[in-house]
Amino acid sequence: MTYKVRGYIIRKQDAREYDKMFTLYTREQGKIRAMAHGVKKISSKLSGNLELLHEASYTIASGKQMDRITTVDVAATYEPIKNDMKKLICALYCFDVIDHLIKDSQQDSQIYGLIGEMLDALAISSSMHAPLIADAFLLKFRMVCGYGMPKRAQETISLFSEKNLSEIPAHIRAEDTKKIHTLARAFIFEYAEKELKTRVFFDFFAHAAV
Repeated sequence: MTYKVRGYIIRKQDAREYDKMFTLYTREQGKIRAMAHGVKKISSKLSGNLELLHEASYTIASGKQMDRITTVDVAATYEPIKNDMKKLICALYCFDVIDHLIKDSQQDSQIYGLIGEMLDALAISSSMHAPLIADAFLLKFRMVCGYGMPKRAQETISLFSEKNLSEIPAHIRAEDTKKIHTLARAFIFEYAEKELKTRVFFDFFAHAAV
């Protein structure tokens, strides 16, 4: 049996000699995992389309142990993010948080829309604003997931909670940027079950100027 989903590639891992495992956040089923057989071969028709950040439509074949990706129709590749190290670190950090905090097969259209909003904002914004966009995404993600927010944070959150992520850099002062970063970091420390390697890169490189 096969099924179709639309989603973002948020993680990829080597699996066996020529295969790779992909974690997708999909519109229809939330977070799912699927294998792509032979994708590391030069002759593979899928390899160029199965990359981090890509949004695509996928045909997936159900399997007893692991589902398998059979076709990919790419909708967006987000090249401006891939070509900017700071933007890429920010995007991968957000994806790492999603992967660690969301259980498999829990569909949420708000989270799917928020991922697209984050990637679109990173793609069109300047590199210097990428960390602010990532931090604001994490706090919006926290609210959508129902984790709640400390009362002391309400005033800061109100500055951007109703704004699109691409609009935030134009409305946030430097002192508020630091508050947003502190709140986002506290969220990760409180709820992530282990240290995220991407957070280390985010703090030391992407957020060096904050």
